Amino acid sequence: MNWEELKEESTADLIEYIKYKDQPEYLPLAEAAFIAFTFRFNIEIADRCRKISAKWGYDSDIADQVAERTFERFWNYPFTFSKDRCSDMPIDKCVVLYLFRIARNCLADLDKELNQEPGPYDGTEEVIVEFPAIDHLDIPASTAEDFRKTQEIIDAALSTLTGKHKIIYLTYKAYEKDGFKLPRQLLKELRARLELSQNSIRVYKNEAFQTVEQYFKKNATE
Repeated sequence: MNWEELKEESTADLIEYIKYKDQPEYLPLAEAAFIAFTFRFNIEIADRCRKISAKWGYDSDIADQVAERTFERFWNYPFTFSKDRCSDMPIDKCVVLYLFRIARNCLADLDKELNQEPGPYDGTEEVIVEFPAIDHLDIPASTAEDFRKTQEIIDAALSTLTGKHKIIYLTYKAYEKDGFKLPRQLLKELRARLELSQNSIRVYKNEAFQTVEQYFKKNATE
């Protein structure tokens, strides 16, 4: 489903659709609703994140990471929001306040990470634009064949999207580690190369990873 089909849906309905994400038959609807939800609120949330990040002494790059984490957390835990909490105000305003509270928590978490020991990055990371040449990898033949099949599925999935989706997917897949975000310099290079904001990269990333996941699920049932 194309998220643009849901542009005119109410915020309450978008949130209800997102809550269907754990039901496989409704996952495309939930994913499209989440993208529509993100586009509806990302400008205001990004602006607020920049203001609170500045108070903590951080620049816009950190603020954009906070905004990205805010929407990711909403996607992961949509059931923690209830429209009943919005009885005394318009739901859109209520959602912004709710997301802003998440953003403050995300900023606090990120602040702790940034002040810990260095992460798993050494500054040599670079934007990935193509799959690695399998023939040049020093791996056993059986592993290479599995790698080739996996690559074919991913390539088929990404071919339904844009070239920017592919670059974003490959770069995040290569470098994103559990508990860590991509290094700031790499994100800066990615934004400059693709001429996209961090908010747009987040949307492209979600679309790419969700599409690849759907292709793997489809392949597993065939």
